Amino acid sequence: MKRLILLAFVVGVVHSLSLIDLAKDEWEAFK
Repeated sequence: MKRLILLAFVVGVVHSLSLIDLAKDEWEAFK
């Protein structure tokens, strides 16, 4: 059970990091 929570946490962090990268790319294109 603990492993599942850890996996969900890692996926969440990776997903938020990829969203930040995407936002940076959008911002660079917008400028």
